[in-house]
Amino acid sequence: MISDGPRADLACRLRKLRDGEGVTLRALAQRAGYSPATLSAAESGRRAPTWEVTASFVQALGQDPLLWRSLWEAAQSDGVPSGSPRPPTTPSPDASFLASGDWLGAAVAVSASADSIGQPSPGFVSARRRRITLTSIEVVAALLAAVATSLAVSHPDAAAERSSSARQEGAVRNEWRTLPEARSTPGPPADATDPIETGCGSPNVVAQVITFDEVPLRLPNGMDFGRLLLRHQPGCRTSWGLVKGPHNAQRRVHISVLRPVDHVVVTSSFAGQSVDSHGQQLSTAAGCVYVEAFVETPEGRGLTARTRCA
Repeated sequence: MISDGPRADLACRLRKLRDGEGVTLRALAQRAGYSPATLSAAESGRRAPTWEVTASFVQALGQDPLLWRSLWEAAQSDGVPSGSPRPPTTPSPDASFLASGDWLGAAVAVSASADSIGQPSPGFVSARRRRITLTSIEVVAALLAAVATSLAVSHPDAAAERSSSARQEGAVRNEWRTLPEARSTPGPPADATDPIETGCGSPNVVAQVITFDEVPLRLPNGMDFGRLLLRHQPGCRTSWGLVKGPHNAQRRVHISVLRPVDHVVVTSSFAGQSVDSHGQQLSTAAGCVYVEAFVETPEGRGLTARTRCA
């Protein structure tokens, strides 16, 4: 962990944000779609994280990534002495050389030069042509190998992080199991049932329902729509999502309830005249639950709002 500077400030704030929410690195990785090692490096300050990692980190903890942009930009310039040349942001010469196709011209030039050295006797023409052709192939192969090596070592950390992040994100998405909406039955409320029908969120017990978290929900044009609430009933040990806002037939509200410990999710949607809508419930006996929601209109889909896991 570095001691001071913008990078240390960013790392410290990221770590305090996660600690304040009481979320482990493993749980955060399941939300953000990056490996625990990548997120740990971001909050350690060993190197400045990418913007994608930073934005996913804070959004997974209920923060607006745009509020962290200036802090992240300052961290990118940390550790570069005044007047020192900055690392190149353009492709390396070898990369540009390969992309331009000039390597092929160079190989041809080398072959042509070999042809121009001396005049072979007629009896050696065929053999010499075979040697020149082989030389050309070897030159092209050597150039390709050099460029590939240069590209591989130019930004190893970034390449490894992108590869790891892509694998992690794909694995996280593929692991989630979607439950179909279930009908209420006598006994303890089951996963994917309606909280109102089971009595966990009915009007006569609403005073017992706790709001664990509340975040803004916006329309596709960026205007405020309302609020997304993570609701919890201690007696039932279940949680669900509640969206408050001016619902109508042109505004379909989609709500997802997620339980990371066993990668279970249940989704629902509603469009019609109402002041609120709610999703199905999941049990919290096995682990925390969080909710996501977005509003869909004829203009498109709004940003996804997400609560903390509780």
